[in-house]
Amino acid sequence: MEEIGKVRPLGDLFDSFIGLRAPDREKLKGEQYEGQIPVIEDRDIRLDGSIESEDTRLRIKREDVDREELYLRAGDLCLRPGKREGDRVVVGRVKQEMGPMIAGPFTTLLRPKDEISDQGVLAVSQYLRTDI
Repeated sequence: MEEIGKVRPLGDLFDSFIGLRAPDREKLKGEQYEGQIPVIEDRDIRLDGSIESEDTRLRIKREDVDREELYLRAGDLCLRPGKREGDRVVVGRVKQEMGPMIAGPFTTLLRPKDEISDQGVLAVSQYLRTDI
């Protein structure tokens, strides 16, 4: 732990956002067609930490996205809350090779600030997955 650095509040290391708001839901489409961006829902964040962007249930047109911070970036952590009491938080990390995606409703997004290293982001994601 000493190699990673001192313990700091999460807010010092990450900006946090909640995905699309309820009014934005009417802009979401189930059909896939040209020019739409996948919307990552909690169900798309897998237990193994992967994010399924190829087979998303919802999509949105680029012009309907009014908050730039909702576009997922490489290194972002997407959190899926547990469905029942005692369930662990599921954490997925956005990879460089993933195309454009949007954080959907009920998805919490943690965006690393510049001062946290990749090793620090990995340590935080592993910590969030632990059974505390």
